[in-house]
Amino acid sequence: MKHYQTIAASVGNICIKQNNFNSKGPAPFSGLIKKKNINVFVLNSGWCCSKNDLIPHGKLKQEQLNWFRDKAIELRDVDSWKILLLHHHPFSYPYPTITHDTSQLEEGKELIEIAGESGFQLVCHGHRHHPKAFNALQTNWINSITFICAGSCSVNAIYRSNGEIPNCFHILELDDPNKIVKLRNFSYRNSDGWNLITDYSKEAPLDANMCFYRPYEKEERVAALHNLIKSVDTRQHIELPQWEDLPIELRTQHYHLLNELIETHYGNNYSVYGKFPENVVLIRRQE
Repeated sequence: MKHYQTIAASVGNICIKQNNFNSKGPAPFSGLIKKKNINVFVLNSGWCCSKNDLIPHGKLKQEQLNWFRDKAIELRDVDSWKILLLHHHPFSYPYPTITHDTSQLEEGKELIEIAGESGFQLVCHGHRHHPKAFNALQTNWINSITFICAGSCSVNAIYRSNGEIPNCFHILELDDPNKIVKLRNFSYRNSDGWNLITDYSKEAPLDANMCFYRPYEKEERVAALHNLIKSVDTRQHIELPQWEDLPIELRTQHYHLLNELIETHYGNNYSVYGKFPENVVLIRRQE
């Protein structure tokens, strides 16, 4: 599978080289990478981890946190992508089974406040092998932040909740000028290898294609759906656009919730054929 092969072939360059940083951070393998219209911060949350910790967790220490704050403030008013990469979770996620959380970053709350107040759009982390992706916004943040918890593409079933979570990898696309985050998710099956993920689940709540801009209220999504229906209504049938051509309010919702929204508001007057991400057609019921 070409996407997986491209990513796998590049891992060595990412892990071995540290010369790509325009500004090196105080911890090993930490720093700031500046590209055209993109600023990527890399923090090392594992360098202070110890097997002697009562509960293992991530830690930055004040020196690394202060460096991140100073650099982030410098770029706060710069119109660019601001992205943060680190290993541990900046906040706690629920486990499928009750246990100690060994994933959370000790300074996570303060770290996220710095990112929000400095206009970051994207935070990517790993550690748990439990993939998630969502968008959040708080009142003191400049804009919303998309959080992506990456899954794993190569661990055995024991570390993936006995196989309930698939091995997977993700491809990110940054869409300017509106700062829209697009995500494609692939999973592995023994029968046919790597393909776009098809099984949304509580353990791996991902769709094949996902889009993030900002959190939308239910009323905003309903209004966007009504406006869309009005624009394509032929009185006899309604053929909805492809998923990638939907209004942003609808594309930022999981497939199954979008299909439920259509059924809830139009199922009484129309027969709904198909479900997103495939073609969807509404046929008016006979009065």
